Amino acid sequence: MRLIPLFHFDWVSYAAGLSRISLLSFATATLIGMTPPVIAIVAVGDSLADSPLRAASIFGALILLTLTPLAYWLWRRRRSAAASV
Repeated sequence: MRLIPLFHFDWVSYAAGLSRISLLSFATATLIGMTPPVIAIVAVGDSLADSPLRAASIFGALILLTLTPLAYWLWRRRRSAAASV
């Protein structure tokens, strides 16, 4: 859920606190879910002054990696809804 920009981090944390998820599972999922975006954002910031094109490419790839699973999920959901009618 942390990779989907529609969900605020606080909401995910509150929901996890209200659920039966263990602290270890929550911490592990947070670490795994937050590491790629943090690395990408740091890479964009680092290369912005020296190579704006590289920074834009990294940013575009980050957006694409974020939106592709969401678009696939929406497509599958729409397709299954149409099949059930």
